[in-house]
Amino acid sequence: MHFISKYWKTILVTIVILVLSFVKFPILEPTPKFTHTDKIIHFGMYAGLTIVLMLDYHRDEKSDKSNQKFLLTCLSFPLLIGLFTEILQGALIYYRDGDIYDVISNSFGVLAGWGVFALFKKNIKT
Repeated sequence: MHFISKYWKTILVTIVILVLSFVKFPILEPTPKFTHTDKIIHFGMYAGLTIVLMLDYHRDEKSDKSNQKFLLTCLSFPLLIGLFTEILQGALIYYRDGDIYDVISNSFGVLAGWGVFALFKKNIKT
């Protein structure tokens, strides 16, 4: 129960990302978009997931705060989620395609989220 109570925000953001990654949404009407809009969305989703996870992990009094464990946990989870969603989209979902450029966008989002967290870490209350 500790995990759910401490990481509910991370769980919620992960579920939202998974739903957006796998559910087929009906197209209401064509909207104009600029090139690579989806890459920007991927970047933002994974930056957000990383920031939320790092905040939850940082605020969890039972978590190991050593830099190596902290970074390994908070960077590997979103990186793996981003990789596996693209693999599953390509392998199992007929209306979606796995895209290496989405994996790259996800990864840059994770790194950006880590960078934002690192910049503001001193101002975070535990």
